[in-house]
Amino acid sequence: MFALSLMILAASWPSGVARSAMPGQERDPGPRAATVGGGPRMSPVPCEVRVELGRKGTERLWLAARLREGGGLIRRPVSWRVRRLDPLTGDPLETVAEALVDVAEFRVPEGDYLVEVEYGYRRSGRRVHVGRGEYVAMTFVLDVGGLRPFSRLERLGPVHGVRTVHRIYALGGADRGRLVTAGAGQGELLRLGKGEYRVESRFLPGNARAVSHVRIRPGILSSLEILARAGVVRIRPPEGSGELRWEVRDLEGPWRHEGRGEGTLVLAPGRYVLTYGRAGRRTVRRFSVDAGRNTVLDMRTAVAR
Repeated sequence: MFALSLMILAASWPSGVARSAMPGQERDPGPRAATVGGGPRMSPVPCEVRVELGRKGTERLWLAARLREGGGLIRRPVSWRVRRLDPLTGDPLETVAEALVDVAEFRVPEGDYLVEVEYGYRRSGRRVHVGRGEYVAMTFVLDVGGLRPFSRLERLGPVHGVRTVHRIYALGGADRGRLVTAGAGQGELLRLGKGEYRVESRFLPGNARAVSHVRIRPGILSSLEILARAGVVRIRPPEGSGELRWEVRDLEGPWRHEGRGEGTLVLAPGRYVLTYGRAGRRTVRRFSVDAGRNTVLDMRTAVAR
């Protein structure tokens, strides 16, 4: 089960932007973009190119990006990298300029270059020739939307001591089936290219999972709420036992988890076994987990309640 809410990212035209002749910039609140290099694959995106002629020695690149076609320029930091191309083979060579800014402007000698741009989990690049005295303005249309995933347990409130993580998989295009990120936190803003994605939520420590799907649209910030059918198990060792070691194992699968002292687990409905003890003396207790229910494993009484 899941709920999805949408919010359009509005454009604005702030003062003090370099090259006032350029279009307005688009607001997109959230953490700064990831740096260029590694991470997401290159994806082709539209790019608006404008060339102005000037004097020799004034060659420059002006770089900016939009979330969507017709939108304002992105106001958050974008990762830019310019690499020189081999004049014989066309292969990318050394980096001649890079920056983490919304709008970048670099002085470069005339020649051929690869301009790489990365914003969140969207990465693209385009080859460009800078001729004598040319001022080349490039505006990439990244077709990026935002996603904030939230996961919670059905019929249960927040659980202290448990971490929620989300794995995001692309479901379309050349990246179909590729893992985009494996560690997105609760409510974390993810900037993704347009398209369909599979979102898997996990509660740690534990084996409970939930899955949903979402469509990312350029310029739209989506909030996805995923409900997981699971139970909460709280382990309470005897007083004065110190860091008593214990293990919980799934009787219907390979999952197991070891711990010490008190512990909280989020488990899928099913049958489990708790093993604990020290100095060669081990106690084994079986128990069941039901969705939406809290279970306390009290080692003092060796009874699940």
